[in-house]
Amino acid sequence: MRKPVLILSLAVLLLGGALTAQERLITRNGEARVPIFEDDLDDARLRAVRLAQEAVVREALRSLVAAEWLQLYRGDLKRRILSRLDRYISSYRIRKLETSLDRTQYYAALEAQVDRPALVADLRELSLPILGDRKRRLAILYPRNDPLLASASVREAAFAALTERLALLNFDVAAQSAIEARDVSLLASPFTGRMARRALLARIAPGAPAVLVLATRTPTDDDQESRTVLSAAFYLVRTGALLASIEQPARDPLPPLSPVTSALVEAVMRSVIEPALAQMQPGRIGEPEAWSAGGEILRLRVLGLHSLYDEETFERDFFRPNSLFEGFVLSRLADKWVTYEGVYPGDRASLEAELSGREFGAFQVRRVYWHNDTLEMRVHRRPNLENHEMVPFPPPLRTPMVAGLFEDLIAAHPELEDWGPTFAELEDNGRFDRANPIGFGAMIYGHVDSRGDADIFLGDVLQPGEEIEIEWYRLGRTNLQPVIRIYDQGGFLKKTIHLGNAKKFTHSLTGDAFYLEVADRHGYLNWDAGGYLDFHYLLRVRRSGRD
Repeated sequence: MRKPVLILSLAVLLLGGALTAQERLITRNGEARVPIFEDDLDDARLRAVRLAQEAVVREALRSLVAAEWLQLYRGDLKRRILSRLDRYISSYRIRKLETSLDRTQYYAALEAQVDRPALVADLRELSLPILGDRKRRLAILYPRNDPLLASASVREAAFAALTERLALLNFDVAAQSAIEARDVSLLASPFTGRMARRALLARIAPGAPAVLVLATRTPTDDDQESRTVLSAAFYLVRTGALLASIEQPARDPLPPLSPVTSALVEAVMRSVIEPALAQMQPGRIGEPEAWSAGGEILRLRVLGLHSLYDEETFERDFFRPNSLFEGFVLSRLADKWVTYEGVYPGDRASLEAELSGREFGAFQVRRVYWHNDTLEMRVHRRPNLENHEMVPFPPPLRTPMVAGLFEDLIAAHPELEDWGPTFAELEDNGRFDRANPIGFGAMIYGHVDSRGDADIFLGDVLQPGEEIEIEWYRLGRTNLQPVIRIYDQGGFLKKTIHLGNAKKFTHSLTGDAFYLEVADRHGYLNWDAGGYLDFHYLLRVRRSGRD
């Protein structure tokens, strides 16, 4: 069966789901209060709304980036992120606009949807670590006879601070080991080739994707004027590449190194370790992808995803945790394909054969081929495998409020008093791949609880010449504008019906299954119409001449 294509109405877009197990759109609240100049309320309103939008994006940033990096990069964030609010705010809804009693200040409060992928992509361009990203494993090595790190007290304090700093950079310290001083010298020597360094790293740090080698140099007897220097070098094990190096001289002369006292430990931390940690900033230690466990960067282009729902479902099933493709991220979105990038730790040469014909949840891989350095994969959605059957909705299960709505409907339409069994929609049915199968002839109760909500139902394949007859009744009052949208089996919009309190109509979809969507006409708007921002309804679908 062909996959439904999402009709890009704003209401449906805001039903968005996960991107590699993360939300596409995140909802945040923002508010702002600005002075009113020369009694110009229009200008004050615009400034207040803009500052409230900025507050929303700042709140989203706080959920994505550690506070230390927000402070360090505040200038870049202001220039690169906060100056382009429209790029990140997909939609917003004003909650309150008012002036102070003395008309000197204007207040705005709003709720906004923030485009998470766009924001994350721009943060990655700044090399900022994203909270929640998988941490890259790192082993810390030091010379066995190091003048400072050989002391357990110094090492314990230094490594505790170092581990905390590396965690902010999304590194996970997997091991701490002492190695021979000659190995440290070989790694640091400019005459050691990359292949030799790679073999050495594999021997002294087996199983570690990357290492941090720490070493200190202390003044010699002939050079008492110099100071202790800490060197920190980051290496990628699989290639032997030196990714970054830091040299940090002690800011102040250190007390005698022996015996080791609390004063010495404190001086080493203050004068050497903490300044070195301050140099370990985002973007300083190589490309994040290169730190993943083994493997090379793989660009994967997927064709056959015809809607946002397709993308969400494919990402959930293909990039699942603990798979070889875990950690891949969206890199480019086009009309006919989506490209993802990540580090693939397996054998790239066998990927074409391994993926061809494979099934991943709702999708089957139809064709795999290499195009330049990109692996292109065409996928096909399999029939809906999940059971989203609606449940019976007899009177005992109805709340007093809903029961009252039913009674009001029967009072207005006595002919409906004996309409037969009633079923209730099964949430979450706001996506095509989670649509509730329609029981032809049965009355369906549903509730659209907000502008952004939608209930989607799947109808069976019709016989040639058959039509569907749809009967719809709204229960109670609403300020929304209910509509029914009819899609064909491929998800293409065929008809939109604007609804009142009751409506009956027919539509022909010969030989196809079909989808019905019950929703608000507009979805999320910048301005609300008032209260009653939901509606209850009854829906019945018949096939011509059969139900």
